[in-house]
Amino acid sequence: MPPMIIPMSLTALCLAVSAPAAASAKEPRADAGERTPKVLIIGIDGLRSDALLAANAPSLHALIRDGCFTDRSHTNAPTVSGPGWSSVLCGVWHSRHGVKDNTFRGADYARYPHMFTRFKEARPSLRVASWVTWEEIDKFITPTSTDIRAFHLYKDNGDEIIAARAAADLATRDIDVAFYYISDVDETGHNAGFHPAIPAYMEAIATADTYVGGVVDAVRSRPSIHGENWLVIVTTDHSGTLDGNHGRDEVAHRRIFHIVSGDSAARGTIHDTVNQVDVVTTAMAHMGITPDPRWNLDGRVRGLAITRRYGTNLVDNGDAEAVDPVTSQEVNLGIPGWTDLGGMTTISYDATGGFPAKDSPGPTDRGRAFFAGGAGDCVITQTIGLVDFAADIDAGIVVFELSAWLGGYADQRDLAELDVRFLDERDGTLGRAALEPVTVDQRVAAFGGTGDRATGFIERRVAGRIPPGTRVAEIRLQSLAGQGSADGYADNIALVLTSDD
Repeated sequence: MPPMIIPMSLTALCLAVSAPAAASAKEPRADAGERTPKVLIIGIDGLRSDALLAANAPSLHALIRDGCFTDRSHTNAPTVSGPGWSSVLCGVWHSRHGVKDNTFRGADYARYPHMFTRFKEARPSLRVASWVTWEEIDKFITPTSTDIRAFHLYKDNGDEIIAARAAADLATRDIDVAFYYISDVDETGHNAGFHPAIPAYMEAIATADTYVGGVVDAVRSRPSIHGENWLVIVTTDHSGTLDGNHGRDEVAHRRIFHIVSGDSAARGTIHDTVNQVDVVTTAMAHMGITPDPRWNLDGRVRGLAITRRYGTNLVDNGDAEAVDPVTSQEVNLGIPGWTDLGGMTTISYDATGGFPAKDSPGPTDRGRAFFAGGAGDCVITQTIGLVDFAADIDAGIVVFELSAWLGGYADQRDLAELDVRFLDERDGTLGRAALEPVTVDQRVAAFGGTGDRATGFIERRVAGRIPPGTRVAEIRLQSLAGQGSADGYADNIALVLTSDD
């Protein structure tokens, strides 16, 4: 029996002290903001988070220590490579890019192309590079306009060959945004099982780590490195299980990791909600590019150093306005900024089918969309890091207000529930607050009528003091079905902190 491998805890790994870098004989680097931003995205197919933490992977672990990490990022379903890498590289979920399996039938890369196309659209002078060992990425997703493009089949020693090619190009050529891909971790997982107790799987991760180390070292050896500010993002397309499979719509296959590393990255654990589609928007933010709203990207910026402030709404996309909404409850899109594992979606006011209209009772600043459920009960969650307020929270002087407009449809009993949990560094619950749901009887009384006249929203608010020790706020929105589909609605969700000091 092989020895049991115990994964290193996330906290222990993030707090581990790395060896100091060797002093350079060249001129010292300028501040990060004064250097030319560049991005390297590393994709490792089928890499489980717990196996990453437990593996003999010094290069990947060093990237974590030199940046930030979460093992609670998510893919969308279906959890296979075609949709997964399309979401990573295009910055939208499969309901937009159209790829639902590895045949790539239905792909809509004309409307939702590879990030390289968007980078060049925003800044034509940028040089982009791709090195992959899965042919479908090179054949279907990678644009022909890619400046440096290399493919070698993984079954033909491709990972080793492409690693050498990527390292050579990164060390010597003019590159601004790059994607480098490793395949054999996934291949080994299928053959032996995806699990940290499987020696072959762990050895495949260790081998992949040596390739990552060589590629990262090549970046550091660039003659122009002292004038460059590289951000390294590492992710995967899906997880996997001991049975050698992935592809199911379950947390074990959907939960993945996310590493953001470099001088511009945040440090430690990423407490904010992270999704697979956040890679593109984060890379763009580092490069100083603001996405065109017409691109309709589903991602948010995650893993870069930010500072949160009192008196502002800390909920990301609490107004459901981040991307174009749908016009039918039958279509579910992954909601930017939220962990969306069910049927929740964002719907247009005035959508057909009796949904709230622009003049229905509700917020005056309602925008164009609101949150709604789908078939059966639905839930979305969002975690918000509160480390910036830690000293004041522990002093007991931070007050929160949670608010939203909640509602429902006609005479149906469906309703929305919204609450916040206050968590410590280890996910222990220190406190909770919830808004009072809006019932059908309350809507009828407030709006003065039944039937369609009872469709609309009522504002709810709750306030209190954040418990000492809190480091994360978790917002949870549920749409509960009383009759038919879950027509519990919500809009303008907000969490605002103030200080007594």
